[in-house]
Amino acid sequence: MILLLALALTPLWTDAPPPPVSDDWRAALVELVEVLARAAPRGAVPDDDAGERANALGMLWLRDGDVAWIAEVQGSPRGYGALGLRLGPLDAELVLQTPHPRADLHTGDIATALFMGGGVRALSIATTHRRTARDAAHDPASPMQAVTQGLAAGLADPLFVQLHGFAEATSDADAVLSGGATRWTEAALACARVRVGAALHAEVRSGEQVPALAAQTNVQGQLLKDRARLLHLELSLPQRQVLRDDADRQAALRDALLAVAARAPCEAP
Repeated sequence: MILLLALALTPLWTDAPPPPVSDDWRAALVELVEVLARAAPRGAVPDDDAGERANALGMLWLRDGDVAWIAEVQGSPRGYGALGLRLGPLDAELVLQTPHPRADLHTGDIATALFMGGGVRALSIATTHRRTARDAAHDPASPMQAVTQGLAAGLADPLFVQLHGFAEATSDADAVLSGGATRWTEAALACARVRVGAALHAEVRSGEQVPALAAQTNVQGQLLKDRARLLHLELSLPQRQVLRDDADRQAALRDALLAVAARAPCEAP
C-alpha cells in the first residue's frame, strides 16, 4: 500500500503555489472527512457514497484492508494532499500530520511508516511546498486545514501530532516538542516530552527553551485551540535519518504517541 500511495502522490507535488480552493470545496471536504471520521471507529464507512463525494472533489477513494485513502487524482498538481484513515476500533484516536513532507526531509516517510505500523487512526499529508503562500502549516484556507477541521469534529478526543524538521542553524537540539496554541497543562506536556525522549533516546526540549520552534503561528494549532490537543514535534536531521531507517525506534515513537493520545498517566520529571 505504501508503494501504491507513493505512485498516487508522485505527480502531485508542486513547488509553485496552486490556485486556492473555493469555500464551497473546503466545506464539502470538511463534511466528507467528518462523516468518515465518525464512521471509522465502527469500520462502517460507506464506500460508494465516499467514492462519489471524493470524486466530486477531484480526489480518489482507495481501500486497502482496514485503511481507506483519499488522494488527489493524478494530473495537474492542485495541492489537495492525501488522507489515510484506519477503520475499526482503536485504543486511542491519534492523527499524524506532515505539512512539509519534502522540505522537512524524511518526515513524510517517517509519518507513513508510523501510520502503516498500525494503531494510528489517520495520516494527513500535504502536497504543497512550505515556501509558498499555500504552506499547509500557515494557510488557514488549505486542504490540510479542512481535513483537520473534519477530523476534530468527527473523532472523540483526538490527538494531532505534526512532524517537522529543523536545520542545525536553528537549534542544536535533538528534538523540540510543544503544544502550539492548543491547551496543555505543564505536567501533561512534560509527560509527553519524557515519553518521546525515551522513544528517541534523545533530549527533547520544550517550546519555551526553543521559541523559534514553538509553533505559535501554526494554523492547525490555532484551529484546534478549544477543540483538541496538538503536539508539534520538531526533529533534527540526524534524528530524522535514524527514524527513517530504524523500525524499532519507529515502533517506540508510535507507542509513546499512542500513550499520550490515550491520556495514559506518567510521572512528570
